[in-house]
Amino acid sequence: MIKSSKIGDVALITSPIMQRSLLDNDAYQFSMQNAVLRHYPDVPVEYEFIDRKPRGKFNPLFFTRLLEEIDNLVEFKFNLDDLAALKKYCPYFGDDYLKFLLDFRLDRNDLIIDVVNGHLRINIKGLWQNVIMWEVPLMAIISELYFALLIVRTDFFGETLSCEQNRNKPPSTRLNVLTDLSYCKYLE
Repeated sequence: MIKSSKIGDVALITSPIMQRSLLDNDAYQFSMQNAVLRHYPDVPVEYEFIDRKPRGKFNPLFFTRLLEEIDNLVEFKFNLDDLAALKKYCPYFGDDYLKFLLDFRLDRNDLIIDVVNGHLRINIKGLWQNVIMWEVPLMAIISELYFALLIVRTDFFGETLSCEQNRNKPPSTRLNVLTDLSYCKYLE
């Protein structure tokens, strides 16, 4: 089911937009997880997301959607088709690693997430072999939600659009995000 919200005159699509599989990750992350599993299986680590923007812009809608996406992500497990694909395209992964992945799930308890004065704060803490897989999907979710929920653009006809609305327009009428940044403004 597609849910939507409205901020001012801008309708926002708020249905799940991100991860569809744990395979939606970087080959480097899989290689590093494999190496960590072999050489440092019991090493605890801690990562911190640092919001470098001088003015905070992360609002409650963003925070709510981020938590929804994370709740969606932690439901995923690798299935036998996923492992067959990894075995085919990454033959250097041994059966022990593939078996580990069959039982692997991201753990929501590894994350502490908050928005303080508009600044996003994320702390990831746990065994390295597990938390290493948070980086790519979490950053992808943050990026997608940032541009879908916090940035609006005005097209050449004065119409205000969210990125999701711009993406759904016919290609000849889309706002070119790379060259038309003067049309960007932040939602407060």
